[in-house]
Amino acid sequence: MANRLLSRRFRKDACVGDLPCNGFSNQIALILEFVSRGLGFTVIPHHARAAFAQQGKIEVVESGSPVVDTLWFIYRAEWPLPARCARALRYLEKRLKG
Repeated sequence: MANRLLSRRFRKDACVGDLPCNGFSNQIALILEFVSRGLGFTVIPHHARAAFAQQGKIEVVESGSPVVDTLWFIYRAEWPLPARCARALRYLEKRLKG
């Protein structure tokens, strides 16, 4: 997501891999803590940003049109879809269409 977002704001071949990396966190609850201390930047979903308790310590840069991904629900065709999965699929279809 960061590569797609950076290419909209900078040159088309902009890549996160070109930036220096001195640390790493894959815990979404901690990512904005590091950002709030000035230790980097992140590209995260809106709901993750909204859940951060110290909103005044981060700056959000709007990028224009949002980066949108297609959701795929994939399962093995020869296996029956469990009832719990069918229920989840119906729920998602209803929520995403409305």
